[in-house]
Amino acid sequence: MQDITHGSFLKPPFVIHQGKVVEEFLKLHSDGKSLLTTPTKYVVFCGLTELTGRSCDHVELKNPTKNTILFNIRTPVSKCFFVKPRVGMVEPNKTVKVYFTFKGKCHRVPSDYCWIYNIYHIVIGQKDTAFIKEDEFSSMNLRTVWNENGKGDINNILHLACLFDEKAKVKHECKGHKIDRGLHLNDQGEVEQVVVEESKGEASSTPSKIVKLKKTPSSSDTTDELPKTADS
Repeated sequence: MQDITHGSFLKPPFVIHQGKVVEEFLKLHSDGKSLLTTPTKYVVFCGLTELTGRSCDHVELKNPTKNTILFNIRTPVSKCFFVKPRVGMVEPNKTVKVYFTFKGKCHRVPSDYCWIYNIYHIVIGQKDTAFIKEDEFSSMNLRTVWNENGKGDINNILHLACLFDEKAKVKHECKGHKIDRGLHLNDQGEVEQVVVEESKGEASSTPSKIVKLKKTPSSSDTTDELPKTADS
């Protein structure tokens, strides 16, 4: 089976031959020269059975380097696989949580190792980092920086294989992943950035940060509108 990626992205598709899926994935993972790290090489969808429809996994991307890294995630070719956020930034020695979801009523549980998420990433400078931070309520600057710097061959790719554990207990009871931040104005007209709890999808009453309001984000500025590819 094969997993086709785009981006630099004019390389031949990644090919997984039946009977050698584990060995070939481990080689693919090693050859990716990833700068980002994760606790595991796999995205594990637990409790998924025929016709159940949905399962999700949360994975932390860590940047152990001294540079800021911009990433763009390609989902497997099937339309049953999703990810939020698709494009993001990880500062030095920081982590970012990524939400992977499988959603689809299948006649059988998919095969392990045959579906791969590909996390393309590049190092960006201080100027681009500052530009992204200027608009923290939108993905527009993220996409702009990727489109300017992510052209040509991408040397660093983190490959994560999908595993499907039918017997394991569901790790996350997620009906949906709300990535965009809740916004509230205080008496001074400043924006209070409210933390959204993952499990309940409810906003905490305690603001995590207060920043000056520069513009009102529109619905098209949320990470839900990120394209599947950076050049789309």
